[in-house]
Amino acid sequence: MDALDREIIEILHRYAERRRRHENRLAWLNHELDSLDDLIRQIAVRPPQLDKIPVSKTNAVNDLQPLVDSYNREKKLYRKALRDEIVTEQQFLNETNCIWAAYLDLPLEEKEVLQELYVKGMSIKEYAGKFQKGTSWIYFQRRKGLDDIRKALGWTRAETENA
Repeated sequence: MDALDREIIEILHRYAERRRRHENRLAWLNHELDSLDDLIRQIAVRPPQLDKIPVSKTNAVNDLQPLVDSYNREKKLYRKALRDEIVTEQQFLNETNCIWAAYLDLPLEEKEVLQELYVKGMSIKEYAGKFQKGTSWIYFQRRKGLDDIRKALGWTRAETENA
């Protein structure tokens, strides 16, 4: 069993939890992106306390311009980082959903074996006893199911073993 098999099994075992985690993270990232300017708006509506503002002999706009430029650069970098993180989370969520969809599309016997072993957490020995199946048949159906999921996703065993 290689790393991709373990990833597929992990997704089958914890699909609902992983999906919820990715969706929550996406919601938070989108909220963070949407509320990026909220602090500026909050500060802008407060009445200024003129007695606490330092007075400069030069033009006040020129004194603040480097600060504004720096803020804008930082905001632009943060916005890009948020967007990159959103893309990454969407890719994880998409991969999770694609693996689950491929699992749901499996032939009945393969799906049943993977469901009992990985979704419900039954051991191979328990499965063999409950369904009166031999362990070699169970291993064969499990391998066939995992390979069919790979095939549906366009992944081949040779590519992932050599990577």
